[in-house]
Amino acid sequence: MADNVTRQAPTRQPVPAEAGRHPLTSLRDEVDRLFGSFFPAAFGRSMFDLDPWRPGTFRVMADMTPQVDVKELADHYEIAAELPGVEAKDVKVTVDKGMLGITGEKHTETQSEEGEVHLSERSFGSFARSFRLPEDADSQAIGAEFVNGVLTVRVPKHENAPKTVKEIEIKTH
Repeated sequence: MADNVTRQAPTRQPVPAEAGRHPLTSLRDEVDRLFGSFFPAAFGRSMFDLDPWRPGTFRVMADMTPQVDVKELADHYEIAAELPGVEAKDVKVTVDKGMLGITGEKHTETQSEEGEVHLSERSFGSFARSFRLPEDADSQAIGAEFVNGVLTVRVPKHENAPKTVKEIEIKTH
């Protein structure tokens, strides 16, 4: 007696895109890498860093990474970092070789013996952010202020800052 074996032909299923990743992200990454080598970044960010396809980029690290606003005014740059639950004594602002660093630590609160924690979504630990200063930044005159959980770093511009665009004379023979 022969066994009847039915074989099902394999079907090709499309490979699902990585969860939350736009299909053109890999191409964009490569183009950004190529263009990034031609355009120097100020404050550690290039003009290609704003990516609408990656709303959750580095979400895992975001818990301890302070959110910042960087803006340019006529005579200075301003960096405002949100640091809720962090005390000023636990924050350090440094400048080294054209890099501005903001580091610190958010300490855990002492838990009382009473009560049981049912949910904890808050993050504690060390954090760090670094920013490449623009060429016209006066790193010797930087000031910082900490008010209501927001660190504001003021980076003055050099009064006689070199122009970033220089026209080169073309000689003909």
